[in-house]
Amino acid sequence: MQRRIRVQPRFWILVIAVMLVCFGTSYAVTQMRYGEVTEQVDALNQEKVGLMDRISELSNQLNYVSTDAYVERVARDELNMIRPGEIRYVSN
Repeated sequence: MQRRIRVQPRFWILVIAVMLVCFGTSYAVTQMRYGEVTEQVDALNQEKVGLMDRISELSNQLNYVSTDAYVERVARDELNMIRPGEIRYVSN
């Protein structure tokens, strides 16, 4: 003769309650982590925009530095060079 174990309804209520607590905790932790990751993504996107602006500025500066007008201005102002046939006038 087999003896059958009878499970009380309060056992099932306890099992369900424990499962709900576990699922709730898991959900809360996941939501907190999602919020942190979202903030990191937003910060990185802002940094990306700033770096793209900086790249654009440097590209424009590089284009300007490679022009003849820039080279002539640097030669005249910083290196004190003059073209052949020009006379330098210095004022006090």
